[in-house]
Amino acid sequence: MFGNLFEEDEEEGFSSTSSKGRVAKGGDEPPPARGRGNLCGIKNQGGTCYLNSLLQTLLFTPEFREELFSLGPEELGRLEDKEKPGAKVRVIPLELQRLFARLLLVDQQSASTADLTDSFGWNSSEGTNQHDVQELNRILFSALEHSLVGTSGSSFIHRLYHGTIVNSIVCKECGNVSQRQEDFLDLTVCVCGVSSLEEALWNMFVEEELFEGNNLYRCAQCDRLVTAAKSAKLKKLPPFMTMSLLRFSFDFAKCERYKETGRYTFPLTINLRPFCEQTDGDDSDYSYDLFSVIIHKGGCYGGHYHVYIRDIDQLGQWEPPPKLQEDDPLSVITAIIAEVPQHVLMDQLGQKLMNKIGSSWSKKFRKHYGPIGKFLQSHNDVFILVSGGTRVALKANLPSPVTEPPGPPEQTTKSDPSTGSHWFDLNDSTVTSIRESDIEKQFQGKESAYMLFYRKTQLCRPSEALNNPQYKVPSHLVQMAQEENLNLQQMREKLEATNNTVELHLHLAPCYRLENGALQPANKEHNGSTTLSFDRRKTVGDLRLAIYQMQELWEGDMALTVARSLPAGLHLYNTLTDDNVSLYSAGIYTNSDLFVWNGREVRKSTVHRKLAQMSQSRMTFMLVFISSGMWCDYANWGRVGARALVMSLKCVLAGTCWHLRRLDWCEEVGEPLMDEDASLSELKISSGETLVVTEGQLPPKTQVKYVLTLPALQNVCVPTTAFMRIWQLEGRRLTRILRGQQLTLRKLKLSGGTDLCVQQLLKEEDLGPKEVLLNVKMGVPGERSYYPAEELVWDASRDSSPRSLRTCLAAHYGLSPDSLLLAKHQPDKHIWEEISNWSQQVSKKKKKKRTESLLGAPFHLKDGDTIGIKNLLIDNNRDFITVEDEQGQQRLREGNASSDGAGPQKKAGQTKSRKPEVALSISVGEFR
Repeated sequence: MFGNLFEEDEEEGFSSTSSKGRVAKGGDEPPPARGRGNLCGIKNQGGTCYLNSLLQTLLFTPEFREELFSLGPEELGRLEDKEKPGAKVRVIPLELQRLFARLLLVDQQSASTADLTDSFGWNSSEGTNQHDVQELNRILFSALEHSLVGTSGSSFIHRLYHGTIVNSIVCKECGNVSQRQEDFLDLTVCVCGVSSLEEALWNMFVEEELFEGNNLYRCAQCDRLVTAAKSAKLKKLPPFMTMSLLRFSFDFAKCERYKETGRYTFPLTINLRPFCEQTDGDDSDYSYDLFSVIIHKGGCYGGHYHVYIRDIDQLGQWEPPPKLQEDDPLSVITAIIAEVPQHVLMDQLGQKLMNKIGSSWSKKFRKHYGPIGKFLQSHNDVFILVSGGTRVALKANLPSPVTEPPGPPEQTTKSDPSTGSHWFDLNDSTVTSIRESDIEKQFQGKESAYMLFYRKTQLCRPSEALNNPQYKVPSHLVQMAQEENLNLQQMREKLEATNNTVELHLHLAPCYRLENGALQPANKEHNGSTTLSFDRRKTVGDLRLAIYQMQELWEGDMALTVARSLPAGLHLYNTLTDDNVSLYSAGIYTNSDLFVWNGREVRKSTVHRKLAQMSQSRMTFMLVFISSGMWCDYANWGRVGARALVMSLKCVLAGTCWHLRRLDWCEEVGEPLMDEDASLSELKISSGETLVVTEGQLPPKTQVKYVLTLPALQNVCVPTTAFMRIWQLEGRRLTRILRGQQLTLRKLKLSGGTDLCVQQLLKEEDLGPKEVLLNVKMGVPGERSYYPAEELVWDASRDSSPRSLRTCLAAHYGLSPDSLLLAKHQPDKHIWEEISNWSQQVSKKKKKKRTESLLGAPFHLKDGDTIGIKNLLIDNNRDFITVEDEQGQQRLREGNASSDGAGPQKKAGQTKSRKPEVALSISVGEFR
């Protein structure tokens, strides 16, 4: 009935391949090393973020981790024996031990859970199905308990996590008490209708439920129905208290799930004494500290999990989140890219920058740093362009002249002086430091806390466990991690050497002659080029020495000059003069051309300064992007007009009509260069600027611009676009008005194939983001019909409650708000949902009601919704159903009856089809 509760879209693949160096094949590439936090993430198999979040929580539960590590091979068996007949190998705890050892000791950015999920009996497709982490918590603990039967650890799950609740019913007549105890692994607490964890616990364990009136209790002692009170108390508190928040509710009117996104607070430290049966102990017996928050982002039918964890043993290197330096473009762009798991699209980088600092690149940085694309290329030690330059990512490993020897990672951690605790956000492979105050951001919204893990304050850690990831890890697992570290180090050294090996094309001076200001090969059959593979981490002096050794007959000085092969011949640029600088710092990459000569002459012909040193300074370089995806470098075009440049490009372009356009501040295609006869210098095209060659002919100078009109709107005449209302259609229904005159289609989330409807207006309209256009209909007194609908704009920006809507309608019709009865029409179901002042259950502890919003569940008011109105002063009929609604309901019943044999089918265009929900299970062998 609920459909697939969670679905998670797989992210597209990402290849961090540099266009300026060699990269090993994907299968041979080692995983990146750990980041600055020195903690290891977990790879997502496609939909296993819920599993990753729970595993990280268990790893950072020291008592759980040490209990698991205390079980040796003599009790669990050995993985190499699992295929032997008759061998009892407890695969799940063994694989969990190995995973924890890798997360603690192996120097890699993220570990794989493939072996663990294989031990669960899951196939490859089950790794892409997402499930509820609360359900996984119970199933995984049950699987561990069954796997450890007959071992010394058979009871450690029960000892650490299980508690007891006692339910009591007290007879008000004779005072007889009937009690029943029940075991719990986690406490499922309500979110709907309460504002905090304490209030939910108060409702569960302090407030009583009365059996009275028609709901009486049969007392065994009185042997009759009597008034009674039911209550519950915590009888036994476990060392670790798990709170599962009921964020998802079911709307029985709509027959669909929805997520509770209202504010729901929870404390960092909680005292459970008021909720316990026995309250005579010390405060420390009831005090718990929060150490893990599993967070769900999304809705009922899709989302993502990550977890905030307090590093109790200080295994990671906590650093305060860096304060953004808004005047430093390198810091700003690095922070923007670091916020995403893999990469940022180049055409989105400008907008992300605007959202981050409130200013565009052109206004803040372009004057001093040039175009954003040129800035990224000039900092290729920090950024890497991938996918043909359409995406940018941070480099994982910067080139370094010295490779560190293998060894255990450094453990120099400093506690947060303000809180005294380390908090990290573990989001699959990504681990970042956060502040304790960041937890408050997860109190409400689509991204909010879903599971809370508390640890008894009495539990203390030994000093030798701090900053020591090897503490109580079995020696055979330590040895396994050391071997994997050594193997990874060797793979990284090999990869680093491969990635830093560049192929240089050496052009020897004796093989060239000077002709018409350019260098031409002396022998046309041989271009005089020699290929040399060299490590770019070495210095220019090392390269010079290697060339000396290759050319044993070379006499005199040797100059190395960067060259470029152009149609006119070989042109020389800057000469490498500093022998102590590395080739990487000198800007030498693979396929670079170097001219080897004495620095003065070629075959006794003097090379003038104009050719060797001034050629670059006198030429204006411009990078031109062609719509086919090809990049071209053009030089010395500063005095040439735009028309001449386009004519020169037609030899590589199909078609006859092309023009040039600039890039705007968002790095998107901007205004065209209208004056094609002006030179690029007169058009203020600066060196290094990017232009876009776009198909199409510019309008003549006598016309300002062409106005394009859709054929269907040729006969529609409006003064301005403000007299038009644009609707988005879904399933032939008007669902949303497109707001904002300056918003791009990407901001409006419009994609190709979207159906739009244009409505002509009699007056200008500019709706705000929280203004809702409603169709309101007043009921005809004494009849089952309505007067014609009217459009009403309701401003819900300040107050979106039912009272606000009722006040707005009362002002529109000139009536009293208390005399109006409202309902929302559901046209697909032909029913009316009455909107009233809901009477919320008020807690005895906090006399406060939550503010309800009509924009949220369960009404979700939006543009185009129909609101029915009854004036109770003159109309006693409180039923909103019309004859047309009854006929529609009859048609639905007949349609459902005819489709019972074929199963439930959804109407096209109304509801998104979802995959059937797959049950979560873990297969465990028999060990009794």
